[in-house]
Amino acid sequence: MTEEKVFENSHAERLNGVIKNNYLYPYGPTNMSSLKKLLDKAVLMYNTGKPHKALGKLTPSKFRTTIDNEDNSQSNLPSSTVNHINYKRSKISNKKGNVICSAPLRN
Repeated sequence: MTEEKVFENSHAERLNGVIKNNYLYPYGPTNMSSLKKLLDKAVLMYNTGKPHKALGKLTPSKFRTTIDNEDNSQSNLPSSTVNHINYKRSKISNKKGNVICSAPLRN
């Protein structure tokens, strides 16, 4: 990947780097099957095990719970924002498994 492409999606690149360097390399998967299992474990640990400074020292799952419990009714937000939130929630709930990168992994 070119340096230009990395900077276009810096948040995703940082997440990929954290998952890879902090979880997958230390776990040492030996084949594709173990990589898939360890990737699920790494994503779970990333979302539930470690607080994030950018989220007020909450884990991503606790932060999401906090956001979901806020009053996001149409009386407090513009309808375009409410529709966007509902659209994103429906897309998230319809996803199968944990997806970190879109490129297929190779042995």
